[in-house]
Amino acid sequence: MSIFDTMFDTDKNISGLTSELKALYTYNLFKRTNKNILYVTNTLYQANQVFQSISCYTDDVLLFPMDDFLTSEAIAISPDLEMTRIETLTNIKDKKIIVTNLMGYLRYLPSKELFNKSFIKLNTNEDYNIKELTEQFYNIGYKRETIVTTTGEMAIRGYVIDIFPINSNNPIRIEFWGDTIDSIRYFDVDTQRTIESINEITINPNSEFILDKNIENIDRKQKYLKNYIDVYSISDYINDKYTIFDNKREIDIAYTNLYDEITEYNISKELDSKTEYMHKLEDISLNKSINLNNFDDDIESIKAHDIEPFSSNINEVNKRLNNYIKNNTVVICLNNRYSLNKLEDNLNNSNIIVTNENEIFKNKINL
Repeated sequence: MSIFDTMFDTDKNISGLTSELKALYTYNLFKRTNKNILYVTNTLYQANQVFQSISCYTDDVLLFPMDDFLTSEAIAISPDLEMTRIETLTNIKDKKIIVTNLMGYLRYLPSKELFNKSFIKLNTNEDYNIKELTEQFYNIGYKRETIVTTTGEMAIRGYVIDIFPINSNNPIRIEFWGDTIDSIRYFDVDTQRTIESINEITINPNSEFILDKNIENIDRKQKYLKNYIDVYSISDYINDKYTIFDNKREIDIAYTNLYDEITEYNISKELDSKTEYMHKLEDISLNKSINLNNFDDDIESIKAHDIEPFSSNINEVNKRLNNYIKNNTVVICLNNRYSLNKLEDNLNNSNIIVTNENEIFKNKINL
């Protein structure tokens, strides 16, 4: 039985997997259990790497990336990362694998119900209160400007609202006749000319700082969200899931260092030492969790290692594969059918067996 045949009903610790095998393990767990997966890494770089690896196996994978503490608090949150997070929250439907780093895992979020209710659908020939509609746009993260030039902005001129939705390549112009929407049009930012007229549109939220009521003149930094609504985590958005920690020991150490960093920051800014910026790691509830550790101590250990890249010389490739067989090693090449056929033709090796993962032949090159 392989590690991919194990069904996980309780917490489990596994060590010895290479980076690629961690991705393959996650995909197989996702596929065989039909459950959501929340994959937590220590750093943003690691989260990106894991996301790219799992993307090779399935399109049902999303990234929830977050800057490190000092970048997000003292400098500025990356707008690109914020847009990716919002897109991920928008697309957590059906079964998904969500990859995040420690900072994303700890981030304050509105409830899933409040976020899902924040999508605003507009139709021509229907009535809306312009003032209330403007307040709704503000509550889901759109900033009021004189003119609209970039995503996330809105401008109000009498009975006309211009808004640049996060889910659109162009801004839209909403024109009213009294309280009735007379027209909805995409327009060009530079020329202000109409590109296309439409009958309906849904405006997606432009922030994770979502409010359920209008509050003027507030600081929309995420650390203040809990002053206005109950806060949740990305884990709360994902039902019926496994949480996989990539090297939990490293994450725990990073978490301790993070809070030392926060303490030093509060002192340097003369802030209350109890100022909170995110969830505490221990406060995020877990159901089923799996730890993929790098250390071998009283856990299920798998012996795995990366192999050296093959040369492009077919004779050298065959020589190496045949040497593996002499050492009583089974070689398994996993790829699509086209690549499998091409490799079989190119190698032309009598030791090759075309098979599947459930029928592996020893002392053969299993494709």
